[in-house]
Amino acid sequence: MALALRVSIKSAFAPAAIDIDKLDIQPTSLWSNVLTTLAVSLLNPQVYLDTVVLVGGWAAQYKVSQRIFFALGAVLAPLIWFFALAYGAVWLTPFFQSPSAGRILDIIIGCIMWFIAALLIFPTLNFDRFLAWLPCILCGFGNFQISDLICYCSTNI
Repeated sequence: MALALRVSIKSAFAPAAIDIDKLDIQPTSLWSNVLTTLAVSLLNPQVYLDTVVLVGGWAAQYKVSQRIFFALGAVLAPLIWFFALAYGAVWLTPFFQSPSAGRILDIIIGCIMWFIAALLIFPTLNFDRFLAWLPCILCGFGNFQISDLICYCSTNI
């Protein structure tokens, strides 16, 4: 996680954006794409672990009459997610051609990773207590002064 966080922060301050027109992408046939997709998905042992063990275990807790709805949700959720992901990528392509958009995305990803890391570091704290720590963690960002932070942290934590 630390490596991914470092890469995200490093790429957030990189000067260049990805120019899709300059990429050397060779067209491939439909058959080649289908075979590659099938190989990546069906030769992956994680697929069988997730499908048989995890999803099967979750489905077992439902009554037989409710399992059809569980199966319908298990089939529809990935279809909706991946179609939304693909169409969202097409829709956001013009936006991400600017260098600032990539930086903004990298900063957001970095903040999410810091948030997850803080939740992993402080597992005994509840969410409200973590939010009370947030100004202390972010010290230096925003309109806080050090004396205000010390008072805030000593009274609210």
